[in-house]
Amino acid sequence: MDPARMLSALRQCGVGTPKERTSPHQPAGSLASAAAMRKMVLQRRQEASQKQGIGMKPSLIRRSELQDFRLPIVVKWHKPVGMTCRDRRDRQQFRDGVEDLRLVRVLGRDKFELDLYDLVGELPDEYGGLMLWSRDKEVTKSLLDPQKGVLIKVEAEVLGVVDPERLQRRLSKGVETGPVGFRVVRHAGLVECALVPGCGLQDPRTRVVIATRDPECRVDELLRRCGLPVDSKSPKVQVLSIGPLDLGTLPAGGLVAASDEEDAWACQLAGLAVREYPLRLRPPEPILEKVSEPQLVQLKWVLNRWVHKGPTTKSEWDAYRRTVEPPKMRGVHPRNREQLLEEGGGPDPAEIRRKFLTTFVPAEVLTEAVQCCLDAVPGMAEVWAEFAGAVEEEGGDAWAQPEALVRFLCFARRRAPEEVAEGVRHAALCLSERGEAAADSLQPRAALSQAAASQAMAS
Repeated sequence: MDPARMLSALRQCGVGTPKERTSPHQPAGSLASAAAMRKMVLQRRQEASQKQGIGMKPSLIRRSELQDFRLPIVVKWHKPVGMTCRDRRDRQQFRDGVEDLRLVRVLGRDKFELDLYDLVGELPDEYGGLMLWSRDKEVTKSLLDPQKGVLIKVEAEVLGVVDPERLQRRLSKGVETGPVGFRVVRHAGLVECALVPGCGLQDPRTRVVIATRDPECRVDELLRRCGLPVDSKSPKVQVLSIGPLDLGTLPAGGLVAASDEEDAWACQLAGLAVREYPLRLRPPEPILEKVSEPQLVQLKWVLNRWVHKGPTTKSEWDAYRRTVEPPKMRGVHPRNREQLLEEGGGPDPAEIRRKFLTTFVPAEVLTEAVQCCLDAVPGMAEVWAEFAGAVEEEGGDAWAQPEALVRFLCFARRRAPEEVAEGVRHAALCLSERGEAAADSLQPRAALSQAAASQAMAS
């Protein structure tokens, strides 16, 4: 007979009362159901994300509520002694009870999204100290690049008494390390040197802090080649700082996000874009880089708004294209024309459209369109003031140069396409009402012959 079925039948008859299953580690009032526990965890993560907590996944709530959401570029980790820097341990490490990085990733998954980060460098299992997690490959490469010259401070406890001046001369001169036949000269410097408090006269020990700019330098081997071996039974070597990022009071195994200043230093070291910097420490972006040179997509967009103004401009554009494009392009579908021009080494499609806008479109139309954008889009007037000032510093006038006006219209198109389109249409309509467009109707025809001559000379 099945004992479970018999016990169930007895309880149905009223014999015995079922006992509540409680875990010794489960506090009173906690949720025992897995579904309820999952719901509670998701609710807490959503509340933390709405408060802009560090590392909460933005997929749990609406993106519009995470305007200022940002994961830190670098996360500091105090590697404990006896933990490997690999995601999986081998058989010997399993027998020795060595932990791997899977435990660290699980502990830091909800707080820092540590599954998006990579560990920077490696340390031997018996060493500890500061290690960094980075979510940007350029930052990881820069921290491990000896050419960047990131200063690394390592603390070690050596056997015996150390002569600071002699050790400093030896380290600055260079010490050969590595296996025979593959010797490499490593350079370092002595920062601190003091006897360990409480060591006896029969077994003196000295605490030394070595600074090096070589991330591949093994400090224990460096000191051993200098005649100062580290205790092999219980080596005490730990990394104190990497650049401005220091270990501080972080306990062993602890994780903490880098401060805004440390994150900004990492972004500057790797040359990241301004958007990757912390909001509080973002450097001002140069206005000429912000209002960048117009690309083909932007020029096409502005040109279509001008061409669709009326049949006259459409005929001007068709005549101009027949003048500047090679004859073999006349029967090609417009979708394949740009690709064939690039493969055949013909004129640049973006340059064709830019020259048409700056040559055949009257400057009054561009000026009126820019003015409409400044009136319609909030904050665009400040950007135009900075842009016009930068153009004046180079010896030009932004209001009188069609190239500068087209460049700014293409920039404004990314911010407010509807306002820019309405501005171009309104400017063209105003000019047609005043009769200025009719007065300049002969200008494009004369310019066509000039453009054809210049294109022929260039080819």
